[in-house]
Amino acid sequence: MTVYCEPNIGQHDVVLAHLPGMGTQHAAAAAASLRTSYIELKLVFPVGICGGMSKIDGVDAFFGDVVISRSIVQYDYGRQYPGRFAVKETTEDSLGRANKDIRGLLASFEADRGKTLLKTKAGRYLKDMQNKIEPSGPRLLKGGRKYRNPGSGKDRLFRTDYIHKHHKGCKKCRRGPCAVAAQASCSDLGCKTSKLILRTRSSDRNDDSYKPAIFIGRVGSGSTVMKSGKDRDRIAMEHDIVAFEMEGAGVWDEVPCLIVEGICDYADSHKNKRWQNFAAATAASVMKAILGRYVASERRRPSRSQSRFGEFPRSHSIPYIRNYEVIKHQAEVEKLHQLLSNPSACQAAALWGLGGSGKTQLALQYAYQRWDARDCSVFWVHADMEATFIQDYKLIAQKLGLDDTKNEENLLEAVRDKIESLESWVLVIDNTDDIRIFFPGQSSKETAANLIRYIPQSAGKSGTVPWTSRDERIDAIVGPGRAIEISRMTEGEGRKLLYTKWNAKNSGAKDDTITKLLEELEWLALAISQAGAFMRRTQILASEYLSMLSRKKHRWELFKASETADIQQTPGVPNSVLGTWHISIERVQKENQLAYHILNVLAYVNNQNISEKMVAEFAKFHGERAPIDWKDFKDDDKEHIVADDNYSDEQSIEILTALARLKEYSFIQIHRDDKKQKSYSMHKLVQDAARFGLSAGLIVNELKSGTSSGGERYYAAIALKVMARLFPGNKPGMWQQSEKYVEHAVQAAEWAEISGTPVRAAVLLDRVCAFLADRGYSLEARSLELTEKNLSICQQALGGRHPDTLYIKYRLAYAYFHNGAKQAAKDMTNQVYPLQREVLGNTNLDTLRTLSLKVTILCDEGEFEESHQLLTQAMRCCRDDGKEKSYAAAIILDRRAWLSMKQGDHEKAAKLASSSLKIYQKKATKPIQTIRCMQLLAKLYVDIGRYSEAVPVGESALDLAKARWGSKHLTTNFLMHRLARSYFELEQYAKAEPLAKEAVRVGQDLPGRSHHATLMRESKRLLAEMSKLGY
Repeated sequence: MTVYCEPNIGQHDVVLAHLPGMGTQHAAAAAASLRTSYIELKLVFPVGICGGMSKIDGVDAFFGDVVISRSIVQYDYGRQYPGRFAVKETTEDSLGRANKDIRGLLASFEADRGKTLLKTKAGRYLKDMQNKIEPSGPRLLKGGRKYRNPGSGKDRLFRTDYIHKHHKGCKKCRRGPCAVAAQASCSDLGCKTSKLILRTRSSDRNDDSYKPAIFIGRVGSGSTVMKSGKDRDRIAMEHDIVAFEMEGAGVWDEVPCLIVEGICDYADSHKNKRWQNFAAATAASVMKAILGRYVASERRRPSRSQSRFGEFPRSHSIPYIRNYEVIKHQAEVEKLHQLLSNPSACQAAALWGLGGSGKTQLALQYAYQRWDARDCSVFWVHADMEATFIQDYKLIAQKLGLDDTKNEENLLEAVRDKIESLESWVLVIDNTDDIRIFFPGQSSKETAANLIRYIPQSAGKSGTVPWTSRDERIDAIVGPGRAIEISRMTEGEGRKLLYTKWNAKNSGAKDDTITKLLEELEWLALAISQAGAFMRRTQILASEYLSMLSRKKHRWELFKASETADIQQTPGVPNSVLGTWHISIERVQKENQLAYHILNVLAYVNNQNISEKMVAEFAKFHGERAPIDWKDFKDDDKEHIVADDNYSDEQSIEILTALARLKEYSFIQIHRDDKKQKSYSMHKLVQDAARFGLSAGLIVNELKSGTSSGGERYYAAIALKVMARLFPGNKPGMWQQSEKYVEHAVQAAEWAEISGTPVRAAVLLDRVCAFLADRGYSLEARSLELTEKNLSICQQALGGRHPDTLYIKYRLAYAYFHNGAKQAAKDMTNQVYPLQREVLGNTNLDTLRTLSLKVTILCDEGEFEESHQLLTQAMRCCRDDGKEKSYAAAIILDRRAWLSMKQGDHEKAAKLASSSLKIYQKKATKPIQTIRCMQLLAKLYVDIGRYSEAVPVGESALDLAKARWGSKHLTTNFLMHRLARSYFELEQYAKAEPLAKEAVRVGQDLPGRSHHATLMRESKRLLAEMSKLGY
């Protein structure tokens, strides 16, 4: 803020202050500075320009007319409900009314004579300004010239529904004004004069001797420029607003003020800057005229002896300026006021939660609200350590005129006693993260031991002590039920904060991208604030920021880049999302090594549905209790090992204590399901902070075993090792456990490069993909994504010709085909099949699986001849190797059956499928391929009308499928439909009807392909026909 001092305007001493920028934040900072620097300040005029209504109190308003505030409403500050936005207008939340002097002044102007005199003087002052002559000659000052009236012909008011945009040739403008249109003039865009609203100016508003009309009313103050005629009219009607501006709300409650602003546009899309200088000049002229009428009531500054506070008037030591952009956690704020407003109860309460959740901002807001009461002193203490607590007490002592040279104990007692003697006071104790310093025997200094003794008590007076802390145990200080957790913001609060920092308009619409971004930021105030500021600074879209955020291994760089300077930041305390939690993580590491260990391992698994079993397994790797050394982290585990439960009651208590400590710091949350089973969740951003700390080496943790530095590789390897043990894959009877751990397995495998165990990660991902495919999820993009990731790991770790890499390529081709990417599947099989023949041999099962897929793709394209040649060649190789009755031969016969079916020869296809099935039943070690072959054979029998033969094959296949997958599986459902059809054709309606019903009921919830939908329609038709027959 630049300040220019003038001796006087009329009888008044005046200070002119120029704001560095637009908005309530700059205005509030300036007002706070003026109030501190000029203690006798009587009245402040925010003078400038505004967007005005075209008709005020039934009178036409024009550019250059002036609006004076009777009151002000912050129209974009409130609550976002589904489908509507409610401005806060309660006594507690709204901006107050003007003081008695200002109300009396406004009353005189609202009288006709008073308004006429004001208007006449303002016109004279305006003309003087415009005609001011330079001392050096008759030439007009540049300033005088630029404050001339642009001419009434350029004051144009368009209809509300006529938008300033390209009306031809611009596709973007069909959805709304494009960026080019927003910068263009009405003449550039050809805005039609037929859309103008014609009005007549009064004679005293002519271009040569302009006397501005003066309107007094309610002014709307917001954080964004109003450029929408429809929104202007709607908001003005809701709140009885006569003009829109952007600074008043920042000043109104800080100092006595009267807003005086000239109308330079109509707050619609046609606004431009042509009239801004003239409107500013008319506002300044009116302000000068007002000063000539203003007489302040004399209020002698109280002497020290007369102050109601005893020897000194009220004072404050709030270290931060008021933040007008703070978005409340409304429910928590209301509870805080409730706890601190009961004079018969304890006058202490606490806000606790994760760093960056907004605790200090809410405490700051409360402090300023009490300060605004005009009879309350407010003090602020940083309690992150003893030294800062004592230092801030010394500053308070200076404010109160106490001797700050006393020894520490005497000084602390003197400050406490002095505050207690005041009638009304607030003592904010911020950042009480190490609560041990407030209890006997915990402090490092004998003189400062038991700091709780130096906290003033209310003693029946109006004194309150709000605390902030990251530690849930703060309730040991303020009392049970008086600690309020500040967790996630509501959706409305999060969206408003993002839009405020982003400087974008919040339409209130349900934007999925914004919601996903807020979810990814865990609805945390600091993260949202910095994301919005980063998007504003870099001019990127929310979708682009979300895309960058989704790259897990690069999130740190994004969070570091999003860190912004904050005038309310505590010196020496990190302001980034990652850095602010480093403080708490370091404290956990010092207090509880096991909690620190668990926290770090949890950073490498999924953040939701963390089971007690997982935590117990992670704990086994901690310190001297860890049963395995780094040599046990060898990269050769390919089989699932069932984790054991060999930990003692003592170790169980240690684990529970460690988890409780993490919960007290809000690092984890505890949940219980309907069966009272316990699970845990963790903020994604806490995981980011833990990984960042390990990667950057912010905390060095030498384990007692001496086997590791406790760095990121160690913890990532533990997560992968444990999930490889716990995830059973697609083993029958263990799918529930696999479902429980599948996301954790995926997350652990994602850190393969860091853990140094890529092969183990690849094996684990392969088990995951096999499980998803076996459970019928192979059609989902999730399986495709994981297979691509698995291939990348295998190629880097094993090379492109390794059998495991080639097998993963086959799996990827399979996923491509069944997700509709048929060309990608064809290209992949063409690449893999020749390599497998070369590396593995012609009759290797993996080679033949790829051949089977290749034939399926060729048949889908109608390339039957090439398919026949490939299968014939493969069968010849089997005979040459003496494998014509082997599992390999069964795979070839199965595909030959498929080829014959595609060519329309169902009888031949049935014979080939029957031959294949006989081999499978003898050779197959797993029932999956047997079931698939039976499914094909049953279909063929149905298609050629051999229903009596289809029934036993279908029944056997259905029994095997139910045993393998249960009823809710795609293959099982196919078999139900086919078998029901066979029963129906054989007129076995008693069997067909219940099976068809079950098939339809279960099939409605299953993912499927086009022929699955055909089967559903067919079963419904069968049911309809059986209903006609009485079934």
